[in-house]
Amino acid sequence: QVFKPQQLPVNFFCIVAAKFDPREARSQSIDSAMALRSFLLLLVARAAAVSVDELAQWFASAQGFNYMTSDARKLAEQEAPILTQCDVSVQDLTKLKAALYGTSALDLPMDFCRQNLLPLAKQHVDPDELTKMYGTLYGIREVDLPRSQAQTRSIELVEAYAEADQVKALFQTLVSIFGIDLPKSEAQAKSLDLGKLGCDPVALTNSFKAAQGSKDQRLKDASDSAMRTNLNGEARRYAKDGQIYSVKEFQDYYKDTYRQEWANGVPEMKMARDGKAYTVSQYRIYYASNWESEWHAASPATQQRLAEDGKVYTVAEFVQYYKDDWQTKWRAAPELPCKECRQVAMVV
Repeated sequence: QVFKPQQLPVNFFCIVAAKFDPREARSQSIDSAMALRSFLLLLVARAAAVSVDELAQWFASAQGFNYMTSDARKLAEQEAPILTQCDVSVQDLTKLKAALYGTSALDLPMDFCRQNLLPLAKQHVDPDELTKMYGTLYGIREVDLPRSQAQTRSIELVEAYAEADQVKALFQTLVSIFGIDLPKSEAQAKSLDLGKLGCDPVALTNSFKAAQGSKDQRLKDASDSAMRTNLNGEARRYAKDGQIYSVKEFQDYYKDTYRQEWANGVPEMKMARDGKAYTVSQYRIYYASNWESEWHAASPATQQRLAEDGKVYTVAEFVQYYKDDWQTKWRAAPELPCKECRQVAMVV
């Protein structure tokens, strides 16, 4: 039955007006907004969740792992809750599988994918960056590594947030007679090492030309300087003590061992406009010429990972829980959306 205004008594609006309390109305409005937000958040959570059925179907399919139905179901029951926490979808798994297994990409065997795809997915390894890095390392006119080395090192570098374009530029600088002029094999190895650490190729060339001493000493001094100026000095990492420092601060404190300590460090992340957290190198990749202003304007992200006890911890809590071994445990742990990322997702 359709309710019509004329069915109301004549004094209805007078009664409503007399009983209207702005404070009560505001309270009801807030309660309604919170209820709506909770309802929408529940819908988002359900939409983002990876269902056991969906995951089992993928594991059993040729698009996935080609497992027997019973094995696929068992694995799905184990992995679905973790993938949901990590905000990883079946579509994400499909894209990563294409990068690892596709003949036009890394072309790795199925056994490798079965063993490594899920850990890489939980680390949010970008399939596009992985394919690009492999092309850079394997390309004849680029770094030109043997295929097996290009496959394994591309994964290692992308996990370390290295940039394919920077690795390529470093190799060209190191091998060129107008640059450092190293033998090809040495230039290949050095470009990967410096690319993983983060090293500005232009600054490397200029510093090498200005340096004094033997060639090895000049290259060491130049690479130290180029690491400080990489990303305009914006890169910072969490050290063993759980505090965050720049390259220069790592160099000043750790001296001769700073490169290993920097490699072990956990990169700082900040919130981007899409409500997700990214490293400074990812900011440069995605924001291009505007990356530095975007980075300065962004707020820090409180990173979170899933510990071995099944609980979610921040960097500070990993330090407290795992002590000196926290960085190793952190790198192996599934990556969850940052605290602020979850708060942004809750905003209606």
